[in-house]
Amino acid sequence: MSFSSHFILIALLVCLPASVAAADEEQRSGAWLAADLQLSPLHDGLGVLIGLAGGWESSSGLRIGGALYDLLNGPPVVGVENAETKLHFLGVSIGQRVPIGSLGVTGEVLLGAGDVSGYRGQKKDDFGRSWFLVAQPSLGLELPALGPVRWRLGAGYRFATALTHGEVAVDPVAGPLVHLTTNVSL
Repeated sequence: MSFSSHFILIALLVCLPASVAAADEEQRSGAWLAADLQLSPLHDGLGVLIGLAGGWESSSGLRIGGALYDLLNGPPVVGVENAETKLHFLGVSIGQRVPIGSLGVTGEVLLGAGDVSGYRGQKKDDFGRSWFLVAQPSLGLELPALGPVRWRLGAGYRFATALTHGEVAVDPVAGPLVHLTTNVSL
């Protein structure tokens, strides 16, 4: 999919659920799915990542799940001429949601692994792959729910440590991030 296709998909995930009627705020246990849009400095640019996640939330607000992230744009690779960054990572997440009136405060951490590489032209023609471990804690503020849909604005930090050292460095993968999450309770 192209960047514009990803943008349209994200807009639909964020905007369409607004038509759902407001539900009671009683916390229930059950499965959830989420789309997460992250902005984070990456190499010599701003990385825009999309994440898809799912899992289980208990009636006490404990959330356990998994997530997969992919870089939508290709910021320039530091020290490599005419090359853009390609990044993927996945992991397990554990978090807690604490309701405060119609809002919620969330804290979570994702632990996983991924790879970063560079490409010129076609994304399939990549080079310099490096593998890394990732730990990504974040805090968020959930807006009032509309039916089964909740939106969360958050901030965190992505820690990354290299497992292998390719031509594309892992160090620029680590850094602060902000995100907007659309969460749907099933």
